[in-house]
Amino acid sequence: MGKEDLKKIKLKIGSIVKNQWQVKSIVSCSPETFNSVTTLQILRRIGEGGYGVVFQVVNMQNPLQMGAMKVEPVGMLSDDQILKMEIHVLKKLANKSKHACKIYAAGKDEDYYFLIMTLLSKSLCELRKQCPNQRFTLPTSVKLCMQCLEGIEDLHNVGFLHRDIKPSNFAMGRKPSVMRTVFMLDFGLARQYCVFDEKGNMNLREPRKTAPFRGTIRYCSINVHRGDEQGRHDDLWSLLYMTTEMILGTLPWRSMDRRHAEACKSSSEEKLISSLPVEFHVFLKHLKKLNYNHKPDYNLLRSLLKQILKKKNHNLTDPYDWEPNGAHASKFNQQQVLNSDFLLFFSFSCKSYEFFQSITY
Repeated sequence: MGKEDLKKIKLKIGSIVKNQWQVKSIVSCSPETFNSVTTLQILRRIGEGGYGVVFQVVNMQNPLQMGAMKVEPVGMLSDDQILKMEIHVLKKLANKSKHACKIYAAGKDEDYYFLIMTLLSKSLCELRKQCPNQRFTLPTSVKLCMQCLEGIEDLHNVGFLHRDIKPSNFAMGRKPSVMRTVFMLDFGLARQYCVFDEKGNMNLREPRKTAPFRGTIRYCSINVHRGDEQGRHDDLWSLLYMTTEMILGTLPWRSMDRRHAEACKSSSEEKLISSLPVEFHVFLKHLKKLNYNHKPDYNLLRSLLKQILKKKNHNLTDPYDWEPNGAHASKFNQQQVLNSDFLLFFSFSCKSYEFFQSITY
């Protein structure tokens, strides 16, 4: 998807989106938040990229109800259409994983397809970069890894691979009830690796002899570099790389191109985790035994992570680095976050969006 495709999306900050999903909705709306007569206002652009554009939207009938609206231009080539896959996977995960966002609405407008889903807080990538030396403490890194592992296992259990596991595709919950929960994002590159028969038995799809590159150079496994069909273990290789980065603050192949990154990964596996707890060596050893046909031992990996926390006398209920009383709490301005939310809530009682824009502190 190029910039010309994104220009087809006429939406902008302050735009009103009304009754859009009455046009042949892909899925039903979630009555707890949005319904077919909900009027939304676009607050801000959260991000954009090869997947399209993401906006933060508010239910103008109830200003406390917000969502993230993903938008993809109509008329793209089938290979570039990722919103359909995103919706398909989220529907599969519905009520089966606490790490998956809820779909509130999805459908098609004249110029774009859209998906309205749970609005989240900061990604693990953003949070890490705010820490000293861009590093989480070991306990926070391990606890985040445990949650990401659980989300990945949930995804695998419904028959899909993510194929782009990385810190920016995980984010913390926004509401108080889920602020300590990690959510998994962006299933546009997901692939179904198995089918289930009538009895619920899983049958693996036949792997392709060569597969196109899917993922992110920094976090993908060596198998992906080589053009192998991705399996469940490849998502876990990416998890190991991103966890190592959370602990150390960087990866040696961070800025390398595909060819050099592959060579660096191949030659530095053991060295990479040499300074990490011994449990990560066992984690690595397990991954190296796996291939496309193998089911990873998620329980083993989970027990290794729990063992690290136990040795550090750290509990799952202890604060994350960015939380009050956390190791790096001083680096995160909690009051600034509260003020930001107050500004958003206050704006919706104003009829004029321009007035909202003019408010300053």
